[in-house]
Amino acid sequence: MWGTMRPVPTHVYRVTKYNPADRDGHGHYTGPEDTVSDHGEVEAARTRELGLFPERLDASPYAFETEEEDQAVERPGDDDFWADLHRTVTDGHAGILEETYLEGASRWHHLSTDTLFSLRAALAPRARLAVWPPLSTDMTPS
Repeated sequence: MWGTMRPVPTHVYRVTKYNPADRDGHGHYTGPEDTVSDHGEVEAARTRELGLFPERLDASPYAFETEEEDQAVERPGDDDFWADLHRTVTDGHAGILEETYLEGASRWHHLSTDTLFSLRAALAPRARLAVWPPLSTDMTPS
């Protein structure tokens, strides 16, 4: 695998109607508010004036865990990443992009210099990307 890219947020916050002072050592809410909600208006409300509490977290609860941590190179999906990827596709060192947009759900994309930047715009937000070498062309059918 050539490398892994995932957008790296500068800060991660949990925003809920539950006061962080009412959480136990494991982060579970133990306060007086009802924890069953309508999953609508209460959750849609991103301000403190409405009684929501932003809590800064060390990592996103949606962050991916990789089994190959020592082999993967993590970096943000910024313009430098895409410029490097364009170079490696042009040099023939990268040919497949694995887009994991949900744990266990992924799409595979054939990389070419003609479609690379349109592919960038079509990827799911916050997807984990893994870059693989091109498929081998020196195989003979058996």
